[in-house]
Amino acid sequence: MSPQLKADQTHHHIPSSDDGSLMTVAEVCAFAKCGRTFLYGEIAKRRIQSFKLGSATRFKRQDVEEWLSNRLVPVGQEVA
Repeated sequence: MSPQLKADQTHHHIPSSDDGSLMTVAEVCAFAKCGRTFLYGEIAKRRIQSFKLGSATRFKRQDVEEWLSNRLVPVGQEVA
């Protein structure tokens, strides 16, 4: 194994989830029924974890499901 390949493998962590699936921004928006601007705001506020794959943003499905369950508020209990 070349030293460069070995170095590349030690510096990069490949995210994985229980079902092994990564989601795109478009897929998360469709799943959560939210807009891209809202989702990028959640990323900026560090409310949902994301990863870069080249220049593309990806999410672990498990993280998306956890984020969504934490963000849902029953009707009548909304914050003013």
